[in-house]
Amino acid sequence: MRGDHLTQPRNAVIRRALPLDSPLVRFVLAGVMGGRRRTERHGGDGLGNRLRGSMAALPRSIGAAAAVLGPGAQKLLSDAWRWLPVPPRVASWVTQAMEPLRLPLFDAERAVLLDAALDAVIAADATGRITEFNAAAERMFGYPRAEVLGRPLAEVVVPPALREQHGKGFEQYRLTGKSRIIGQRIEINAMRAGGAEFPVELTVTRAASDGPAAFTAHVRDISDRRRVEDERRRLLAAEQAARAEAEAAAELVRRVQTITDAALASLSLEELLRELLPRIQRALATDTVVILLAEADGTLVVRAALGLEEDAQRAVRIPIGEGFAGRIAAERRPVVLDDVDYERVVSRYVRDKAIRSLAGVPLTVETRLVGVLHVGSVHSRTFRRDEVELLQLAGDRVALAIERAVVHDAERRARAEAEAAARTMDDFLATVSHELRTPLTPILSWTHMLRGGKLGADQAARALAVIERNVKLQARLIDDLLDVSRIMSGKVHMEMRPVELPAVVEAEVEVVRPAAETRGVALAVRVDADIAPIGGDADRLRQVVSNLLSNAVKFTPQGGRVDVTVRRLPTGVELTVRDTGKGISPEFLPHIFERFRQADSSVTRAYGGLGLGLAIARHLIELHGGTVRAGSDGEGRGATFTAVFPLPAVTLPAPPMRVDRPRQPTRSIDGARVLLVEDDTDTRSSILAVLEAAGARVTAVSSAADALDAIGQSPPDVLVSDIGMPGDDGYALIRRVREVEAAEGARIPALALTGYAGAHDRARALATGFQRWLAKPIEAQELLGAIAQLLSSGAEAPRTPASR
Repeated sequence: MRGDHLTQPRNAVIRRALPLDSPLVRFVLAGVMGGRRRTERHGGDGLGNRLRGSMAALPRSIGAAAAVLGPGAQKLLSDAWRWLPVPPRVASWVTQAMEPLRLPLFDAERAVLLDAALDAVIAADATGRITEFNAAAERMFGYPRAEVLGRPLAEVVVPPALREQHGKGFEQYRLTGKSRIIGQRIEINAMRAGGAEFPVELTVTRAASDGPAAFTAHVRDISDRRRVEDERRRLLAAEQAARAEAEAAAELVRRVQTITDAALASLSLEELLRELLPRIQRALATDTVVILLAEADGTLVVRAALGLEEDAQRAVRIPIGEGFAGRIAAERRPVVLDDVDYERVVSRYVRDKAIRSLAGVPLTVETRLVGVLHVGSVHSRTFRRDEVELLQLAGDRVALAIERAVVHDAERRARAEAEAAARTMDDFLATVSHELRTPLTPILSWTHMLRGGKLGADQAARALAVIERNVKLQARLIDDLLDVSRIMSGKVHMEMRPVELPAVVEAEVEVVRPAAETRGVALAVRVDADIAPIGGDADRLRQVVSNLLSNAVKFTPQGGRVDVTVRRLPTGVELTVRDTGKGISPEFLPHIFERFRQADSSVTRAYGGLGLGLAIARHLIELHGGTVRAGSDGEGRGATFTAVFPLPAVTLPAPPMRVDRPRQPTRSIDGARVLLVEDDTDTRSSILAVLEAAGARVTAVSSAADALDAIGQSPPDVLVSDIGMPGDDGYALIRRVREVEAAEGARIPALALTGYAGAHDRARALATGFQRWLAKPIEAQELLGAIAQLLSSGAEAPRTPASR
């Protein structure tokens, strides 16, 4: 109920504090009202002795009531008369009668209020000594009131660290009357009896008095509040840390996502690296980013770099296991160097750029090493765990992206190469068609004129020369196609013998010279002395030299020059063919030795041919263990082809005696019996005509079965048979013939004719039982010479009576 009377209406307070049936109230009211009535009855100019006695006894009555109701009620009763309807004179009497009780009543009320206060209340005088210490203060500070009264406030409740400040504040107020804390609510530390400090909320007020200054401090223990606030701050800090961690994780995801976005794009390797490097640099805020890729030779090659572009430009190579990047590749784990030791860093550019801190991760796909990714800072820096994890996440995605990009590039290159090969093949087939069909036009035209009998002797001779030249040209084209086929299938046959390369060169120069003179091209040869033989196939070396010379003459305009040089080297022989002709463009130079490739394959090209000569020459040179290279200063500035052949490591057997062209017949075929086996009607009739014109008696059949029948009836002096025939081919025929001869003791000389012109076909024909082998198309003189040689060698062979 304390304090309620300060806010409630007076009558309500009186009625609650002093019930009307209270003896005291009845006594006071009876005395007052009685006196009032007597005053009214006697004129009101005085009170009787009884009333005066009642008034004199009123303080005692109130005191008695206070003993029962307490000091608060005592004050209430002493002031109650002010609210009662009494005359002014009575009020004056009561005031005088109650005056001796007012101060004790006030002190009593004040003590009740202080004891009832929840906060500590400490009063101090102008010297800072404690004059009041309520019950809450006793509980808060742990001192009994009697112990602290009169003691300096500073040594009781002020912590030692604050006492000097407290004293200065008191002194300032004494001198100036000003204070920073009076009338303010502040939070400060106080001290308990045991010396323990605790937080309080303090309000200091100055007592209203005309005398010396006095102060009252209201102190509230805020330890619980502070704990709550600390807990709230802790929770807030934890929340902020969690939020920061979540934001950092989200930022990490965003950074990785930027890298992932680039990694998922369908880019070439170069495009991918250009996209990835700046994203990684931004994600980790570094000065350098370098990506190295693993090579098959066990090294790392810098493929892309930011901040260390020189490494990428120079394609710096680092052995796995050496230096910073090599260590990462060898250990397959992240490596961080907060302070770089330049003695252990392979790349000098790291030293030149003064990189102080490095962090790197391996780029792996499953267990396969793709390369290394590392970043650097020019300032000393400690890479945090989350940054290294980010770098590893980036590395994992980069590794997958690189592998996919490599596969993508390989597929794209393969597709481009396939498309280019298809276009090249289409162009080549068109060229083949052109090169094969073009000679047919003069052949057919002149043949038509010859058959019409409208040509004179000179024109007929010219017609035959044109037909022969174009047939030989077609044969050369077919030989080139066959050579390419053998090269592609790996079936080129080589008979390695010691060969004098200068002799081969000089012979082929003489073969090409007429064509060069016709075109107005000068042809010069210079050969070093004492050049040792090289190991090789003489026919294939002639083919190489012929192709290089023909190519040079073909592309050199009138008035130009072709120089051929054979030079001795310490370990081999060098052949150089240099011309002053058309030259080679830088774009086409890397493709000059490729099959089916020509610098100009359009229908408007100025030069004929299939574009196979240089490809064949390169492959044959490589089969001899040599190398060939082409050079040119550009179009219109000529070209140079240089072939180097090594000297043989072992001594090769001397070349056998061989005849390059058929010798003059040692025996005429006039009257010789020849069995001709050819399934093609036109070919059979043309060969029959050539043989009969030479005087031979010819039996011509179209199959192996007919040939065996003919041999059974009358064995010939020589057998001339095609290889490719329907049913039993020429190989089956000669095997059957040799089986029969083995039983009868006879041996018929045999010549194989075939359109299968490979060295393998030649070797097979000779191994099966033929003595000679000619490839189609066949020149008449060559055919007659081969038959004459067979007749000469076979004349000494034993013959059966039936064969005579």
